[in-house]
Amino acid sequence: KLIGNIQDVAVNPNYRGIGLFRQLAEFANKDLDKSEVDLIYTFPNDKSIRTFLKYNDFKVVSAVQAYIRPVNSGGILRSKINLLGLEKIGGWLADGFVNLIASNPKLANAQIERITEITNEVEEVFYEYSKSFENHLVRDKAWLNWRYLKSVRGKHHILGVREDGKLIAVLVLKEDEMLGNPSLLIMDFAFASGNENSLLYLINQVRKKPEHVGSQFNLLFVSGLAPTLASFKKIGFYQIPEKVNPRVLNLLSRSSSEMKAEPLQTEKYWLLTLGDWDVF
Repeated sequence: KLIGNIQDVAVNPNYRGIGLFRQLAEFANKDLDKSEVDLIYTFPNDKSIRTFLKYNDFKVVSAVQAYIRPVNSGGILRSKINLLGLEKIGGWLADGFVNLIASNPKLANAQIERITEITNEVEEVFYEYSKSFENHLVRDKAWLNWRYLKSVRGKHHILGVREDGKLIAVLVLKEDEMLGNPSLLIMDFAFASGNENSLLYLINQVRKKPEHVGSQFNLLFVSGLAPTLASFKKIGFYQIPEKVNPRVLNLLSRSSSEMKAEPLQTEKYWLLTLGDWDVF
């Protein structure tokens, strides 16, 4: 199916309150209904979700989950408050506790490699992982090259893990800043069927050995919709509660064809990663 993505909307403050957004929405929806696009999705925050539901005939699929993994808690504390060196001790204790209770995935005969070219083998891992979802962007060679390797939006790293010579998991990371701290964003991921542990192993090795990406960072962040995200808790990720998340995003969908409603409005049918957002 053909998918459309609404990345952003805005109305000049001087022209708000006179129905411009409603008219624009009606025109856009009618135009899309005449097109070959089957599915449109977007992810507004709580402040703008009302307009999509009221004027655009979108339906709520789910709030988008967000997870954080502290790597250098001392550095995070130091960026927020000066405790005359005590933040370093507190951070060391916090990291020690998190690492103690987190699992440490193992892989026999594993080899981590940096990926600098999107090969058929890389594409196949993404294809195999994506095919279990009804709704997702096609992460083929052209898209992966455009979105990551040739991106002008910051520095990306693509890593893979092999077991017995076979590529079984791929991880896409981006250097960024969050909460005033150097961070790694998990932009995308994929693994061969039955190899979720290989992805967890890869992420955990990046945390333990920053030399895999060649830069230091204080935290890891990921957001999206995929059953695998819940497993990140095993390696020390914490889900950010909606009540304290400063910008909760919501996945909304709308069909412009005769597609059945259930796959569009049910979370388990969706694969969504940070790579779907153009702001990252």
